[in-house]
Parts: sequence; structure tokens; C-alpha cells
Amino acid sequence: FPVTIFRRISNFTSVSTGSGIEFSSLTTSITPRSSNSKVLVTIVINYTNAGPGPVPSYNGAFRLTRNGTEIGSNSIGSSLYGIAPMSGLSDYSSNFLSTQYIQFVDSQSSASAVTYKLHLYTTGAGGQFPQIYLNRTLMDVNTGSNSSNDARASSVMTLQEYFA
Repeated sequence: FPVTIFRRISNFTSVSTGSGIEFSSLTTSITPRSSNSKVLVTIVINYTNAGPGPVPSYNGAFRLTRNGTEIGSNSIGSSLYGIAPMSGLSDYSSNFLSTQYIQFVDSQSSASAVTYKLHLYTTGAGGQFPQIYLNRTLMDVNTGSNSSNDARASSVMTLQEYFA
């Protein structure tokens, strides 16, 4: 049986113009029993976003790090990589949630504590970075309406150790 670390997160809002933002609520650690074990990282992130104007540029990628080192990215090309794309919604789709499912098998080669973090980086020209709202729609953020048209969801990071 695998050892499972499960973490459910609450609402989170952030804006960044730098190299990226870390979702601190999607940070989870595990201490493998063996350096030969594999860790299955599973992330389900539900979010909506907003940007600067009627035709925003929402180019981004989710990136996964292990103890501060990026893992799982497609490193073909220059800076246009990540473990999964960020789906950009327009300002006119404020009642919708995007869902991104990320799964990665890591060979961490350690029996010490290992910390996994999810980040969001901008990949667009000019570095425009949207606001990210986890687990709720933009309309819910703006109006606090909590109606059936403005669904709320949960995001989660799960770590499972598989013994060699």
C-alpha cells in the first residue's frame, strides 16, 4: 500500500509581475521510507483568473518543484515550458472555473523530507500576469454572490510513496 499525504487548500488570490508565484497552500512534504521509493505527485487545481482589460494576455504555465528544483517540465525551447499550461479565460467568462490535473512520478533518491510546491509562471510577451483565484469564480470574488451560477470547488495536492 502506498503512503499518502493529502492536503486540501482554501481560497488564494495573488498577483505577480516577477518570475512566478508559489501557491503556498499547495505545498506538501513527505519523508520517503527509502531512497529507492518513487513519489506520485497528483494535483487538481480549480481556478479562475482575471487580467488587465478586455483582451488580456493570459499566458502561463504551472511548474512543480522538489526542494526548490523544478521537475517534470518540458525543457524544449527557452522559457516556454512547464508541467502544465494555465488556461486563460477572458474577462467575459467570469462564471467559469478552469481545472488543471497534474500527475508526475518522481524519483527523488532521498530518505529525507522532500517538499513539493506548485508555481505559476508567466510565459507571455511583456510578462502580463493575471490574478488567480483558487476554488471560486471571478464573479463570486467580485460579488460574493455564492449562487449556483458561481460554483466553488476544492483544489488538492496528494503525495503517494511507492516502495521499490
